[in-house]
Amino acid sequence: MQILVCIILIIGSVGTQGYPPIYEPVRKHSEFSHVKSALEYLIKYEKGLRRKRYNFYVVVDAREKQAFVYWKEKETIYLWIPKLGIPPETDIALAKRRWNSKRDVCPPAQCAFGNNYMIPRKYYLEMLRDCLKHGTHYAVTANF
Repeated sequence: MQILVCIILIIGSVGTQGYPPIYEPVRKHSEFSHVKSALEYLIKYEKGLRRKRYNFYVVVDAREKQAFVYWKEKETIYLWIPKLGIPPETDIALAKRRWNSKRDVCPPAQCAFGNNYMIPRKYYLEMLRDCLKHGTHYAVTANF
């Protein structure tokens, strides 16, 4: 049993974790080519704030083949990993990971160890900065 745990830890540490992300514009990646329809679906799915226009910032981490989507009005960051077998425009809305700045962020000393949903405020602010600095801005008009 101890050998198996050791092997898993070694294999896990060989991955790309620990390396800085490689940010690229979303338009360079065909797996994210449906960004506009995915954002429109997200607004409908999350039942937007009844505004006419919403602001999103989308940045692709080319190393991990995933994107971060920051929804400014909701102060929420979504982890977007394209999935096979579901309609592509539902990818963001059905994402398993999303972090709201008020509900899912905690001071480092108060974060529950083992909880993979809440993150320290420092990490949330880093993701937010990356979205704003490297991301592509999308202004999407809601059609309610």
